[in-house]
Amino acid sequence: MASSECKSRQFSSPKRVPELNRRQFVANSVVGVAATALALPLTGLAAAGKPKPKPRRVLIDSDAKNEIDDQYAIVRALIAPELRIEGITAAGFHDRERGAKRSHAEILRILELTGLTGKIPAALGSSDPMTDKRTPRPTDATALIIERALADDPEPLYVLGLGQFTNLASALLIEPKIRDRVVYACIDGDYKHGQTPAWGRGIYNWKLDVPAVQAIFESDVRYIHMPDRSVSGKMYITRTEVEKRLRNRGPVYDFLVSLWNEGEFRKLKGKILWDIALIHVMIDPSHGKRVTVPAPIVHDNGATRDAPANERKVDVYADINPAEIYRSFWEAVDAQTG
Repeated sequence: MASSECKSRQFSSPKRVPELNRRQFVANSVVGVAATALALPLTGLAAAGKPKPKPRRVLIDSDAKNEIDDQYAIVRALIAPELRIEGITAAGFHDRERGAKRSHAEILRILELTGLTGKIPAALGSSDPMTDKRTPRPTDATALIIERALADDPEPLYVLGLGQFTNLASALLIEPKIRDRVVYACIDGDYKHGQTPAWGRGIYNWKLDVPAVQAIFESDVRYIHMPDRSVSGKMYITRTEVEKRLRNRGPVYDFLVSLWNEGEFRKLKGKILWDIALIHVMIDPSHGKRVTVPAPIVHDNGATRDAPANERKVDVYADINPAEIYRSFWEAVDAQTG
């Protein structure tokens, strides 16, 4: 969860080839690249003999060096055959000088550990927030979001915001045409279903760039919200469980375990891995309860006001099943590592 701007550039579209049978490797497609590098077993047909749904097109925007939950979320996405990762962009956080650059370096590290360097685009975003809700910050990240959103594909691009909303809001302001080609899904800003007021302040990402939050909520882009305290806050796990499940399972998993020995995390016996919640409901929506509600009014200071008459509607996760989410994660690791 949880700066110099870069000139825009074009990124090549991922190539595609048909899926192969279980234990065979797929080359050149984004899903296939991940499966190949991570030895992920793929099955072309579902158990009932029907074709599996097409993988969901996903781009992840992450403040990967802020905490340690982003790294877990990114790896979870990379080993999910249900997702086709079309890019990972670096978001800023409280380090206004180097936040996005540090996130970018961490993303590159994960891609290297998974053998995906050069196979999945990784683009640098803005460390600085927007100055107001109408003024974007163009970066390589916004260029990649726009390029993948406008790709020649009938399926929408799900852009998953795990950090401050700057890159997502900026891409929408720079190229409004993407609003019909993307689904934005972000984590933070609290929501308590069935209570009044329902909407609350965020605890981190939201506060770092309030104008970006306003730009998204006041737009008509399709939007899915994962609340922090009330919903993703259920994703607590112990250090002992992580070590039991991931240690000695391969380089990227040893890396995830090692994160608990860095800085402030050394003292923790357990932690909330917030961002896995948003990644996982893209993999299996049945492990969450989603409702459609009026968008809130977001004030300049980050405070919110419920707006029952607001015609702008958004989807919000009112609940998740953390036990099933972690069970699915461990099963995916087992399938990938044998």
